Amino acid sequence: MKAKPDYLLWNDAHVVSILERALQAGHVVATTTDTVVGLMACATQEGAFALDRIKMRERKPYILLAHDTEQLKNYVHFPDDVRLQHLMQACWPGPLTLILPIAHAVRQPWMAELKGIAVRIPDHIGLQAITRMVGPVFSTSANKSGEPVCRTIAQLHPDIKAAVSLLIDDAHADDADTVASTILDCTHDEPCVVREGCYPIAELERIWGKPFERA
Repeated sequence: MKAKPDYLLWNDAHVVSILERALQAGHVVATTTDTVVGLMACATQEGAFALDRIKMRERKPYILLAHDTEQLKNYVHFPDDVRLQHLMQACWPGPLTLILPIAHAVRQPWMAELKGIAVRIPDHIGLQAITRMVGPVFSTSANKSGEPVCRTIAQLHPDIKAAVSLLIDDAHADDADTVASTILDCTHDEPCVVREGCYPIAELERIWGKPFERA
Protein backbone atom coordinates (compact mmCIF):
# COMPACT_ATOMS: atom_id res chain seq x y z
CA MET A 1 0.00 0.00 0.00
CA LYS A 2 1.39 3.41 -0.97
CA ALA A 3 2.29 5.65 1.98
CA LYS A 4 0.41 8.91 2.39
CA PRO A 5 2.22 11.88 0.88
CA ASP A 6 4.14 14.16 3.23
CA TYR A 7 2.37 17.45 3.96
CA LEU A 8 4.65 20.49 4.10
CA LEU A 9 4.33 24.25 4.06
CA TRP A 10 6.29 26.46 1.66
CA ASN A 11 7.76 28.33 4.62
CA ASP A 12 8.96 25.14 6.34
CA ALA A 13 12.71 24.87 6.77
CA HIS A 14 14.34 22.72 4.07
CA VAL A 15 11.10 22.41 2.05
CA VAL A 16 12.86 23.42 -1.18
CA SER A 17 15.62 20.84 -0.62
CA ILE A 18 13.01 18.15 0.08
CA LEU A 19 11.12 19.13 -3.07
CA GLU A 20 14.33 19.08 -5.12
CA ARG A 21 15.10 15.51 -4.02
CA ALA A 22 11.55 14.38 -4.78
CA LEU A 23 11.58 15.85 -8.30
CA GLN A 24 15.03 14.50 -9.12
CA ALA A 25 13.92 11.07 -7.93
CA GLY A 26 11.15 11.17 -10.54
CA HIS A 27 8.25 11.86 -8.20
CA VAL A 28 5.22 14.05 -8.87
CA VAL A 29 4.27 16.61 -6.24
CA ALA A 30 1.17 18.76 -5.65
CA THR A 31 1.68 22.36 -4.58
CA THR A 32 -0.05 25.66 -4.17
CA THR A 33 1.21 28.24 -6.64
CA ASP A 34 0.52 31.84 -7.60
CA THR A 35 -2.48 30.49 -9.55
CA VAL A 36 -4.39 27.21 -8.95
CA VAL A 37 -3.04 24.15 -7.12
CA GLY A 38 -0.68 22.37 -9.49
CA LEU A 39 1.14 19.13 -10.12
CA MET A 40 4.87 19.36 -10.81
CA ALA A 41 7.39 16.95 -12.29
CA CYS A 42 10.82 17.16 -13.88
CA ALA A 43 10.83 18.42 -17.47
CA THR A 44 11.69 15.02 -18.93
CA GLN A 45 9.82 12.41 -20.92
CA GLU A 46 9.46 10.36 -17.74
CA GLY A 47 8.06 13.40 -15.92
CA ALA A 48 5.51 13.98 -18.69
CA PHE A 49 4.44 10.33 -18.64
CA ALA A 50 4.04 10.43 -14.84
CA LEU A 51 1.75 13.45 -15.17
CA ASP A 52 -0.15 11.72 -17.99
CA ARG A 53 -0.94 8.79 -15.70
CA ILE A 54 -2.27 11.03 -12.95
CA LYS A 55 -4.21 13.33 -15.28
CA MET A 56 -5.52 10.31 -17.23
CA ARG A 57 -4.58 11.83 -20.57
CA GLU A 58 -1.72 11.52 -23.03
CA ARG A 59 0.15 13.36 -25.75
CA LYS A 60 -0.90 16.77 -24.44
CA PRO A 61 1.98 19.10 -23.56
CA TYR A 62 2.46 20.69 -20.15
CA ILE A 63 3.44 24.20 -19.07
CA LEU A 64 7.10 24.81 -18.28
CA LEU A 65 7.67 26.89 -15.16
CA ALA A 66 11.06 28.59 -15.06
CA HIS A 67 13.07 30.94 -12.88
CA ASP A 68 13.85 33.35 -15.72
CA THR A 69 13.92 33.69 -19.50
CA GLU A 70 17.54 32.52 -19.65
CA GLN A 71 16.46 29.05 -18.47
CA LEU A 72 13.81 28.91 -21.19
CA LYS A 73 16.23 29.49 -24.07
CA ASN A 74 17.00 25.76 -24.20
CA TYR A 75 13.32 25.08 -24.90
CA VAL A 76 11.76 28.01 -26.77
CA HIS A 77 12.70 30.67 -29.30
CA PHE A 78 11.92 34.25 -28.32
CA PRO A 79 10.83 36.09 -31.47
CA ASP A 80 12.61 39.39 -32.07
CA ASP A 81 9.50 41.46 -31.42
CA VAL A 82 9.65 44.54 -29.19
CA ARG A 83 5.97 44.13 -28.32
CA LEU A 84 6.56 40.60 -27.02
CA GLN A 85 9.58 41.70 -25.02
CA HIS A 86 7.52 44.50 -23.50
CA LEU A 87 4.74 42.04 -22.62
CA MET A 88 7.15 39.67 -20.86
CA GLN A 89 8.80 42.51 -18.96
CA ALA A 90 5.43 43.85 -17.83
CA CYS A 91 3.84 40.51 -16.87
CA TRP A 92 6.63 38.19 -15.67
CA PRO A 93 6.94 36.99 -13.00
CA GLY A 94 3.18 36.53 -13.01
CA PRO A 95 0.15 34.50 -14.09
CA LEU A 96 0.65 34.83 -17.85
CA THR A 97 1.47 31.72 -19.89
CA LEU A 98 2.91 32.22 -23.37
CA ILE A 99 3.08 29.52 -26.04
CA LEU A 100 6.32 30.24 -27.87
CA PRO A 101 8.00 28.53 -30.85
CA ILE A 102 10.08 25.54 -29.87
CA ALA A 103 13.85 26.11 -29.94
CA HIS A 104 15.69 24.51 -32.86
CA ALA A 105 18.27 23.08 -30.47
CA VAL A 106 15.77 21.43 -28.11
CA ARG A 107 17.45 18.29 -26.81
CA GLN A 108 14.39 16.14 -26.08
CA PRO A 109 13.42 14.35 -29.31
CA TRP A 110 9.91 13.66 -27.95
CA MET A 111 9.38 17.44 -27.61
CA ALA A 112 10.87 18.34 -30.98
CA GLU A 113 7.63 17.43 -32.76
CA LEU A 114 5.81 20.25 -30.97
CA LYS A 115 5.28 23.56 -32.76
CA GLY A 116 5.34 25.53 -29.52
CA ILE A 117 5.78 25.13 -25.77
CA ALA A 118 3.76 26.87 -23.06
CA VAL A 119 6.05 28.68 -20.61
CA ARG A 120 5.63 30.85 -17.53
CA ILE A 121 7.74 32.54 -14.86
CA PRO A 122 5.71 32.28 -11.64
CA ASP A 123 5.34 35.03 -9.05
CA HIS A 124 5.82 32.68 -6.09
CA ILE A 125 8.86 32.58 -3.80
CA GLY A 126 8.86 28.79 -3.43
CA LEU A 127 8.49 28.12 -7.16
CA GLN A 128 11.19 30.69 -7.91
CA ALA A 129 13.51 28.90 -5.49
CA ILE A 130 12.94 25.39 -6.83
CA THR A 131 13.25 26.37 -10.50
CA ARG A 132 16.46 28.22 -9.70
CA MET A 133 17.83 24.97 -8.25
CA VAL A 134 16.58 22.35 -10.73
CA GLY A 135 15.75 24.37 -13.84
CA PRO A 136 12.36 24.43 -15.59
CA VAL A 137 9.72 21.95 -14.39
CA PHE A 138 6.53 20.65 -15.93
CA SER A 139 3.35 21.95 -14.32
CA THR A 140 -0.36 21.35 -14.76
CA SER A 141 -3.52 21.85 -12.71
CA ALA A 142 -3.94 19.22 -9.99
CA ASN A 143 -7.08 17.55 -11.32
CA LYS A 144 -7.96 14.72 -13.63
CA SER A 145 -8.60 15.70 -17.22
CA GLY A 146 -12.08 17.21 -17.61
CA GLU A 147 -12.67 17.76 -13.89
CA PRO A 148 -12.73 21.14 -12.07
CA VAL A 149 -9.43 22.67 -11.03
CA CYS A 150 -8.53 22.73 -7.32
CA ARG A 151 -8.04 26.05 -5.59
CA THR A 152 -6.77 24.58 -2.30
CA ILE A 153 -4.88 21.47 -1.26
CA ALA A 154 -7.97 20.36 0.69
CA GLN A 155 -9.95 20.15 -2.57
CA LEU A 156 -7.60 17.59 -4.14
CA HIS A 157 -9.24 14.35 -5.25
CA PRO A 158 -8.17 11.36 -3.10
CA ASP A 159 -6.73 9.68 -6.20
CA ILE A 160 -4.52 12.71 -6.86
CA LYS A 161 -3.30 12.73 -3.26
CA ALA A 162 -2.53 9.03 -3.46
CA ALA A 163 -0.46 9.50 -6.63
CA VAL A 164 1.92 12.22 -5.39
CA SER A 165 4.79 12.05 -2.92
CA LEU A 166 4.47 15.57 -1.47
CA LEU A 167 1.71 18.05 -0.73
CA ILE A 168 3.08 21.58 -0.32
CA ASP A 169 0.76 24.30 0.92
CA ASP A 170 1.04 28.02 1.60
CA ALA A 171 0.66 28.94 5.27
CA HIS A 172 -2.16 31.37 4.53
CA ALA A 173 -3.65 29.84 1.39
CA ASP A 174 -6.83 31.58 0.28
CA ASP A 175 -8.87 30.41 -2.69
CA ALA A 176 -10.78 33.69 -3.04
CA ASP A 177 -8.52 35.05 -5.77
CA THR A 178 -7.14 31.75 -7.07
CA VAL A 179 -7.51 31.72 -10.86
CA ALA A 180 -5.62 29.88 -13.59
CA SER A 181 -3.11 31.77 -15.71
CA THR A 182 -4.09 33.53 -18.91
CA ILE A 183 -2.69 31.75 -21.99
CA LEU A 184 -1.64 33.46 -25.23
CA ASP A 185 -0.41 31.57 -28.29
CA CYS A 186 2.55 33.57 -29.61
CA THR A 187 3.71 31.17 -32.31
CA HIS A 188 2.41 33.53 -35.03
CA ASP A 189 2.92 37.22 -35.76
CA GLU A 190 -0.03 38.23 -33.57
CA PRO A 191 -0.98 36.59 -30.24
CA CYS A 192 -4.11 34.46 -30.05
CA VAL A 193 -6.09 34.12 -26.82
CA VAL A 194 -6.25 30.48 -25.71
CA ARG A 195 -7.63 31.10 -22.21
CA GLU A 196 -8.45 34.18 -20.16
CA GLY A 197 -7.43 33.79 -16.54
CA CYS A 198 -5.68 35.97 -13.95
CA TYR A 199 -4.53 38.59 -16.42
CA PRO A 200 -7.50 40.38 -18.03
CA ILE A 201 -7.22 40.30 -21.81
CA ALA A 202 -8.04 44.01 -21.99
CA GLU A 203 -4.98 44.82 -19.88
CA LEU A 204 -2.73 42.60 -22.00
CA GLU A 205 -4.08 44.16 -25.20
CA ARG A 206 -3.32 47.59 -23.76
CA ILE A 207 0.29 46.51 -23.17
CA TRP A 208 0.51 44.93 -26.65
CA GLY A 209 -1.05 47.93 -28.35
CA LYS A 210 -3.88 46.29 -30.29
CA PRO A 211 -6.58 43.60 -29.90
CA PHE A 212 -5.62 39.93 -29.96
CA GLU A 213 -7.07 37.22 -32.13
CA ARG A 214 -9.33 34.64 -30.46
CA ALA A 215 -8.89 30.88 -30.75
